[in-house]
Amino acid sequence: MNKMFLLFALIGLIPGLSFGKQNISFACNYFPPQKITSPKESSHPGYDVEILASVISDMGHETTFEFFPWNRAYEMVKTGKRDGLCSCSYLPEREEDFVFSEPIGLAVRGVFYRDDAGIKSSEILTLNHLKGKKTAVVRGYNLESELKEAGVENIEVVNTDKLLLNLLLFKRVDYIYSYESTILFELQQLNPAPVLAFRGFGETPYYACFSRRTHNSIELVKSFNDALHKMKQDGRYRDIMLRYRAP
Repeated sequence: MNKMFLLFALIGLIPGLSFGKQNISFACNYFPPQKITSPKESSHPGYDVEILASVISDMGHETTFEFFPWNRAYEMVKTGKRDGLCSCSYLPEREEDFVFSEPIGLAVRGVFYRDDAGIKSSEILTLNHLKGKKTAVVRGYNLESELKEAGVENIEVVNTDKLLLNLLLFKRVDYIYSYESTILFELQQLNPAPVLAFRGFGETPYYACFSRRTHNSIELVKSFNDALHKMKQDGRYRDIMLRYRAP
């Protein structure tokens, strides 16, 4: 057998080497300051977007970022129409459709309420204390299932965190359950910024989530994790976070 032919045949059998440079397509939902826009449209597209673009570049591939409502982005990646979600939380039932990277960040989750509502923080030590109160959450977030598991029945769902905040500001709900950094970002866009109180329920890791329908998805995620680790080791990850004043 021709030696050159044999070499190419062997390369074709090695995971991750058979296709060379690829374009990895990400579906994202607007989730500032982590995910704001495409890097082609802004020098500050969000720290998750910058991290993902850098990691994929280090892997020798290219990236595209498109923004959709959360549920649509989720379905597009689940069905293989895009390669990955910019981020998602881990749930066991999602393993059937997604391969999870190592954590790309942490998000503080909790409830916001109006400072003038006369609510004491001691009244909401757990989600169970929201029973009987009108609470809103973004449709499709795993936070919605957390509320249901806690026995909260009076739940209103909307498509974005911006709409979520408006429900609270216009006194249509008692609480909103979301992520601290995103709601604070939306508040900063208002002038003057209303004063809200926040009760945190801890940090939650989140991941880049790749479709199992993407070719070689498991090997792709292994390479992604290696590149992410190197990025954290050489300080570039921290530099990006500091530009957004992120923890």
